Amino acid sequence: MDTIKIRKKQCELIAHRGLSGLEKENTAAAFIAAGNRKSYFGCECDIHPTKDGIYVICHDEDLKRVGGVDIHIHEHTYQELLEYKLVCDIDKEKKDYFQIVKMSDYIKICKKYDKYCVIEYKENFTKEQVSEIIKEIKKLEYLDKVIFISFYPNPLIYTREILPNQPMQFLIFEYKDEVYDFCKKYNLGLDSRWDLLNQDIIDKWHNMGQVVNAWTVNDKKRAYKLIRLGIDFITTNILE
Repeated sequence: MDTIKIRKKQCELIAHRGLSGLEKENTAAAFIAAGNRKSYFGCECDIHPTKDGIYVICHDEDLKRVGGVDIHIHEHTYQELLEYKLVCDIDKEKKDYFQIVKMSDYIKICKKYDKYCVIEYKENFTKEQVSEIIKEIKKLEYLDKVIFISFYPNPLIYTREILPNQPMQFLIFEYKDEVYDFCKKYNLGLDSRWDLLNQDIIDKWHNMGQVVNAWTVNDKKRAYKLIRLGIDFITTNILE
């Protein structure tokens, strides 16, 4: 299996949970696979806190789907989580090289390959937690190549209070008029489910001086339609 090549023109591609169409999502292997390909502007990931306050990468709040065990990330330390190997999507067997990744290690991989980090606040993080996350990224000297995204307004508001000029995008799975008002107030780009987008919405954000990202697009025809509309980013599992 290989990636599906497209002519992306002005659009930048974001590898969804790393290059998850080829490697296990949100693992070092997926992030490195995206890093090795020039086509990807950045790698998207999802963060959760562990019991001992380590921020780790996983889409779900537990390991049921990715690891086949009913283990909640909040209830275990990082070292405890490392004991549970993740399941390969191809043969459905657990692999020693697929395991939970720390946010700091994800950032180091992106830094090595000069990719943007697109970090989703997967939970309604407190202001203290947001501050901790930002401090951790600052220590790694990579904040200038981080885009924060979230379905939750509060973590974005807290981030904006700390970082007035940081690129951020508000994630949506349905479009309402108040979405535009919120993004305008807090200077946010839009990260929308692909089928909600049209020329009017994209133009509204561009007129605001903001970008529009579409998730998750794995079909060439859908991608080309969005590219014709002037989309800035496409988040994808497999397009390249």
